[in-house]
Amino acid sequence: AALRLDLSSAPTFYQLLEQTRTTLQGALECQDIPFEQLVTEIRPDRDPSYNPIFQTMVLLRKEPLRDLDMGDIDVVPADTGHTTAKFDMMLELEETPEGLKGVCEYASDLYRPETVRRMMAHFRTVLRGVADQPNQPVATIPMTTEEERLQVVHSWNETGRDYPSESTVHQLFEEQVGKTPDAVAVTMQSAEWTYQRLDQEAEGIAEALSDHGIQPDELVGICARRSLRLIAGLVGILKTGGAYVPLDPDYPDDRLRFMIGDTGVRAILVTGDLMPDLQELLESSKLENRPTLILLDGPRSGSHRNGGKPAAVGPMNLAYCLYTSGSTGRPKGTLIPHRGVVRLVKNTDFIDVSPDQVFLQFAPISFDLSTLEIWGPLLNGGRLVMMPPGTPSLEELGAAIRDNGVTTLWLIAGMFRLMVDEQIDDLGGLKQLIAGGDVLSVPHVCKMVQRHPHCRMINGYGPTENTTFSSCYEVPLDQLPQKSVLIGRPLANSRAYIVDENLQAVPIGVPGELLAGGDGLARGYLNRPDLTSERFIPNPLTGDPRDRVYRTGDLARYLPDGNIEFFGRLDQQTKIRGFRVEPGELESALNDHDLVRDAVAVVRQSQDNKKELVAYVVCHGDKVSGDQNDEAVGLLRTYLRDRLPEYIIPSAVTILDEFPLNANGKVDRAALPEPTGRANDAQF
Repeated sequence: AALRLDLSSAPTFYQLLEQTRTTLQGALECQDIPFEQLVTEIRPDRDPSYNPIFQTMVLLRKEPLRDLDMGDIDVVPADTGHTTAKFDMMLELEETPEGLKGVCEYASDLYRPETVRRMMAHFRTVLRGVADQPNQPVATIPMTTEEERLQVVHSWNETGRDYPSESTVHQLFEEQVGKTPDAVAVTMQSAEWTYQRLDQEAEGIAEALSDHGIQPDELVGICARRSLRLIAGLVGILKTGGAYVPLDPDYPDDRLRFMIGDTGVRAILVTGDLMPDLQELLESSKLENRPTLILLDGPRSGSHRNGGKPAAVGPMNLAYCLYTSGSTGRPKGTLIPHRGVVRLVKNTDFIDVSPDQVFLQFAPISFDLSTLEIWGPLLNGGRLVMMPPGTPSLEELGAAIRDNGVTTLWLIAGMFRLMVDEQIDDLGGLKQLIAGGDVLSVPHVCKMVQRHPHCRMINGYGPTENTTFSSCYEVPLDQLPQKSVLIGRPLANSRAYIVDENLQAVPIGVPGELLAGGDGLARGYLNRPDLTSERFIPNPLTGDPRDRVYRTGDLARYLPDGNIEFFGRLDQQTKIRGFRVEPGELESALNDHDLVRDAVAVVRQSQDNKKELVAYVVCHGDKVSGDQNDEAVGLLRTYLRDRLPEYIIPSAVTILDEFPLNANGKVDRAALPEPTGRANDAQF
């Protein structure tokens, strides 16, 4: 019989057994109905690649053939030597005095022998769990064998490696200044600063901040475009014991007001060209304590503080706070300690950070990938090349890589794809290229590896909450990816676990939620203890309450060789051009507008196979009529630009009379029409 069982109520094994008995009894009453008639009545979607109704069969023989009495004739079971599987998988079991024995027949096009052996081991583990505790919920019955659990929980997470774990970022920078004071630290176009010059500039900024009484762990804003002064500002903030909060000048005023109010910064470093706009923004803000603006590129006094880290600052003090999109419409400030940054760039194992490496600083400092770009070279004696302010063309980016002798480059997935398509020859001087922030295109990865085999091609994966990267995968020259690019193994001093919805370790090959841990873990979210406790949890697999992990919300699985394969999100969160986007933040902003009755935001594939964020809106009937839709879309676009960063602005806003609903009365997102109301090139 083909059985349909309901596990939604989290039944115990006994309850499931009773449910199965009842279902089977009902099925046996109709056992004379031909299977073909059942298929005809149900009319499932037919696919010649698999059997309809069910694909897996289990047979249990209560009376083995060996017990058959035929007088003087000896009866011996014989293997008929099947060579063709009837179903995807069929498990034939029989009860013997020694216990259950059986044979598993499977389609070799779908399963490897080692995969089936693991599945049978999991089945034995489940049977033992049922025999030991039949009253436990079915969902909590362990599947992993003891050997497999030891491997996925412990062996593959033995990533410990010596690094200066008790040092702070600015302390390591000052040590590097002492080693190579005259080496070039940072350049932009024709300007360059040595390590000693950068340290002196940072000391002047630290002195100005110290005059304002900046304390360890205190957040300090910095509002500047890419420049040498920007780097000096970051180092100067850390020298005082403070932590920097990037205030992107391209963010809308509402977002900047929220960040300034949420962090409660008492001081903001700002360049002269941005000072008037920031002053005007603060004057229009309803802040109880307005922060002091300190000119980042102004003159400094000749006297400097004595170098060295403040006594009260240690590896778990804050280095920076970055804001990411929030599903409730409220951005989240992620608090990163010094240890997270140091673990990423000192004595690491995923890239070469030796002094002869030249890094390009291209990402906005409000983007966590700037952490690797900036501190990778500066804490290891390398050279940092600053891309001039503004958004460069592909040709300008290629020229900057080529003309500055860049050896290490980080690109978000979309930019990587464009550079491979348009400027791949300009990537020829690279020694290592890290790409990520979203799913990488397999054809483009293969093209890059084949064109420049001397360049290490690395897929980097990780959330902001685990300091930029949690795991990495270097694409081997002799094993190019086929279906997807793996995200590899945990970095040095990092850990990765994959669990089910009950936070139990899943077996190899089984998808589950990825948990990230280790020394890169953030302290939590600023002013969000509820969200911190929800996402940063005690490690459920080690039992140590001091060992925390971050619930990434990403779906992944371990492969037999220990590498991790990424599948996507468990929720609606997505990445647009490398930036984390919660569609709920766009929905929340739209729902706050007087014209909007309800709003839905979804991510779709555009015609050129790129991800795009689009919005659907139902307006109040008394405020917008059909002939006013274009005007309403324009008003909503203007409104969103004033509230949200550019990467959360939808590429299309479609006004509908009503949303399509499914049988449960919820919005049927799959039935939403093709979007209209797209922005033209000048608007977007």
